[in-house]
Amino acid sequence: MNIKGTKKNAERRLAELQISFGQGSYVKPTKQTLGEWLQEWLDNYAAMSCSPRTLDSYRSEIKNRIGPGLGRIPLTRLNSQHIQAFYSRVKSEGRLDGKGPISNTTISYFHRILHASLDCAVKQGLIVKNVNEAAVPPSPRRITIQTMASEDIPRFLRAAMETPNYLVYITALLMGMRLGEIFGLKWSNVQSDMSSLAVTQSLYKRSGTCEMIEPKSKYSRRPITIPPVLAQLLRQHKLRQKEERILLGIPLQESDLVFAHPDGSPLDPGTVGHNFSRILEKA
Repeated sequence: MNIKGTKKNAERRLAELQISFGQGSYVKPTKQTLGEWLQEWLDNYAAMSCSPRTLDSYRSEIKNRIGPGLGRIPLTRLNSQHIQAFYSRVKSEGRLDGKGPISNTTISYFHRILHASLDCAVKQGLIVKNVNEAAVPPSPRRITIQTMASEDIPRFLRAAMETPNYLVYITALLMGMRLGEIFGLKWSNVQSDMSSLAVTQSLYKRSGTCEMIEPKSKYSRRPITIPPVLAQLLRQHKLRQKEERILLGIPLQESDLVFAHPDGSPLDPGTVGHNFSRILEKA
């Protein structure tokens, strides 16, 4: 091993190595970069524990910001100063699309991704410690979530009444379900008397393909009581679906989606969300 500098520096480095060997914490330097490790972490570790939505988000942030900013640094030479400088740099650069500053919340998200990936590298014996622990991201600003005021709900429903996804919006308003949970709802999840339903999966569109994923936590798997007004609308909706399927020669099954196109294919979350924004403007 070559040590640049004075003999004193070499002796100090030798002492550090001897301590590392004695404690069993020595890590042999490699040429693997942080970018290469992040890709390995995504494919072999994060993919085993994260939801598809979270994994796609990680991939996007690593590809667009973390990788270009830090990816070329050798993993064993990465330090907290590198990371701190990266946070400061992206803070000054702002958003990639040029539409204003980058939020503290986004930089804190970079921090969480780096922390998780470096924690894994420590467990795999690739580095001695997680240097991200010494880096300090900006404090996220508190965000007030905007909800629809009760007096605005009738105006919204009047504007949405003639749209194809009217029942989707009513379900969201009355049940408090996530949009993916609504799109993933099957008739087998709904009690035959329409008294309650069970949230057991969520529909997620990934690379143009819709797939069912399990809820993120055990608390997301839950039964929900259906209000009488929605129960009546769902009965009418199911009857219409049966009639449409008869015309298409495709009998309605309990395993079919509650909210779907006439042929049973899933709705596009992006299209429904876009239509929702148009209805808000109209109302």
